[in-house]
Amino acid sequence: MIAFALVLVVTGAVLLILASPRKGGDVKIEQGEMKATFPEITGWAKIPTFVFGLACIGLGIWMGVSVFVQSLDLPTTAPTISAPTNTTSPTETPVPPIPTSTFMPSPIPTGTPTETPTAVSVPANVYWYNTRIAVKQGQQLEFTASGTWFSGIEPWTGPEGNSQEQCGAYPVPCGNLGALVGKVGDNGTPFKIGSFSIQATPADGILFLAMNDNTSPCSSDAQGSCYWDNIGSLQVTITVR
Repeated sequence: MIAFALVLVVTGAVLLILASPRKGGDVKIEQGEMKATFPEITGWAKIPTFVFGLACIGLGIWMGVSVFVQSLDLPTTAPTISAPTNTTSPTETPVPPIPTSTFMPSPIPTGTPTETPTAVSVPANVYWYNTRIAVKQGQQLEFTASGTWFSGIEPWTGPEGNSQEQCGAYPVPCGNLGALVGKVGDNGTPFKIGSFSIQATPADGILFLAMNDNTSPCSSDAQGSCYWDNIGSLQVTITVR
């Protein structure tokens, strides 16, 4: 590479000499037995010769400098500084647990007045429907009922039952057949409710509602088995005060 660079520089110098104006015509160089004559270039050929000579010298110098720099083993490119990378995956980032509430709503405690009406649907064929409302002795229960149901004996009736009182094996003896009745607790004394009434709670316990119907064994030996052929339901709103 160095030799080729020197050849380019020498060639460029010779071309510059040939293209440069001088007096005396051709240039003669003598050394011992060797003689060299360099004719003078004239006319339009001087310009490209001069330019080519400069190009050869410049290229030769550039090649020589490049070889010299490479021999010094200097870095030709700036070192690349890479940004630090995060090797921790997103899934490895600790995430604080979301606080969760362990509070569970509890049933209405016994004896706590709700003052908020609770609506239930009381089916005619269920012997003592559990309203899941806990009450306490001395509280007031306000009932509002609507709808129609059928006791198996004509006609269909509303919450007041039929127009005549009948005595028999009913939750409320000598009461209206098909009337809405209630009790507090499993062994509580049944009372008539009808379409609207306000009752004083006779004891602590759960409120049950039912149709005033025959409780004697019918389809089986169980008490209340006569309720199986009843149809319909009543919509009852209950407020505890």
